[in-house]
Amino acid sequence: RLPGSGWEWGAVSQAQHLTPATQPTVGADFARIYTAYPLGRPPGLPGIQGPLAFLSEDTLLVGGFAASSSGALYKAKVLRRPDTHIIGFDNDANPRTPYEVEYFTDAPFNDSGLVITPEGLILANQWPPPGVNQLRISGGTPYQTLPEGLGGLAFVPPDLPGAELLKAVSIWRGNSFFTLNTSIAGTFEDGKPRLQIDSQDFETTVSREPGAIAYVPLNAPEFDGVPY
Repeated sequence: RLPGSGWEWGAVSQAQHLTPATQPTVGADFARIYTAYPLGRPPGLPGIQGPLAFLSEDTLLVGGFAASSSGALYKAKVLRRPDTHIIGFDNDANPRTPYEVEYFTDAPFNDSGLVITPEGLILANQWPPPGVNQLRISGGTPYQTLPEGLGGLAFVPPDLPGAELLKAVSIWRGNSFFTLNTSIAGTFEDGKPRLQIDSQDFETTVSREPGAIAYVPLNAPEFDGVPY
């Protein structure tokens, strides 16, 4: 049992004992409060694991067969304890019904960046051929591939400065962090909006070969005074 969680580990099809992770490590300034735990690989996910994004509160989209022409996104149900921390992957907390991820849509060469726009569009960076795919929710080949790879992608959360701006971070551009200005340019044959990138505003340079973006919740302990 995870202390204070109220969950019995036998009730999770893919039970994780949540031993603190050795990689990544938590810096000395934060280790007093924060601990990283490995959840393991979503069961049934094929090939190299790629990017992830929440489709809903309890459903992750996760890239499988990453960096290959067979790449696709899969739905993975997460199991949360009462305080909302994720403790494993499952859809019913019943150990007698083994759980595996479910195919969602094609995402060839999926890489580090995956976001869902306010309009419900799904964007996935691709590599090694550089580009950004606008994916179909119903499955099948992407609607379009924007010609320039952008690396990690993330929207600024609504309670932070710059809320809902689309950000990107890229190793291939000298470890740069920038804002993407986008608009809708018509529709596809099925009526879905066609997204285009109008411009890219350089913000700063980031060290250590960044590949993804994660935002810290507003007022998170030990982050007081950290600029966003």
